[in-house]
Amino acid sequence: MYTNVTNKKIAFVVGRLGGGGAERVLMLLADAFHEHSYDVTIVAYTEYQQEYSTNCKIVKLNPTDTALSKFQQVAVLRKALKEIDADVVISFEYPLNMKTILAAFGLKSKVIVSERNDPNEINNRKKLKIARDLLYRICDTLVCQTYDAKEYFSKKIQKKSVVIANPVKRDLPIWNLFDSNEYIINFCRLEKQKNIPLLIDAFAGFVKEYPNYKLIIYGEGSEKSNIIEKIKSENLQSVIEIRDFSLGVHQAASKSRMFVSTSDYEGLSNSMLEAMAMGMPVICTDCRIGGAKMMIKNNENGILVPCGNSLMVLNAMKSIAADPAFAKKLGEEALHVRENLDLNNVFKKWEMIIHSKL
Repeated sequence: MYTNVTNKKIAFVVGRLGGGGAERVLMLLADAFHEHSYDVTIVAYTEYQQEYSTNCKIVKLNPTDTALSKFQQVAVLRKALKEIDADVVISFEYPLNMKTILAAFGLKSKVIVSERNDPNEINNRKKLKIARDLLYRICDTLVCQTYDAKEYFSKKIQKKSVVIANPVKRDLPIWNLFDSNEYIINFCRLEKQKNIPLLIDAFAGFVKEYPNYKLIIYGEGSEKSNIIEKIKSENLQSVIEIRDFSLGVHQAASKSRMFVSTSDYEGLSNSMLEAMAMGMPVICTDCRIGGAKMMIKNNENGILVPCGNSLMVLNAMKSIAADPAFAKKLGEEALHVRENLDLNNVFKKWEMIIHSKL
């Protein structure tokens, strides 16, 4: 730990305090900095959706006028950052990174932005990609989750970029094969990139051979109603449940037989890391940007499957369900993630970046 940090102020900026992976990582890091005597404020930009237990100060912007222009939204954030007067401002995920860079421009604060997803994916809007890449040249440091993500950017941006994986919680429960139920679990934001329909298609085939299993999906998002409608249209209501995200999701996951993610693209999936850190068998699509392949050695500590291939997902599910010894081995090897991505180890990397800028 560095000395003379008592008066160092850090402001973490997040879009919303919901159940997404970026929010969970931000809260872990914010609490870690607070525990190490930093003065930490969390700026929650939009609706405050999830209560977290934290000793950090929280500023809730919650603009009441949803029609606020982008410039007005930046102005609201800038006003908050000026009042906080932080030494360092850390923003998590696009598009808030862009607003944060603009809002902090000309202030004394150093700006660190974190790219949490596939930088190729900005709703196929070329102008936004150009604007983002230009603004990233202004920030002091860009933190990427994988080397593939870092290499997406120009050489100039790469020079100010570092790669830091997500930390995992220290108090996650440990999975036990013989204490697990015949559940397949996923917990994520219910958005198109997660491709939950593919998971449903794979499970529809799986449950024909393993009728005692259920698929439990925890999450909220814009695709929730479409997902529920698909479940109804395929008459799978008795075997697939959609539940709201809760802070008890990890306890529920630890009692499930396997974790399955079918995303079309990801950065470094926090849900995947948490499942591995619990010692669960995991199945993940081998997405662009390399988060899954960076952590999973196929058939050693998890199973990688091609994106968009429901048959491969189905076969992977069956391989775990049919072979308890294989499932147990996958879980035991996955558990090493718990030590490698311990919060203290990841915190030290973030602290080094901050002190290199002060």
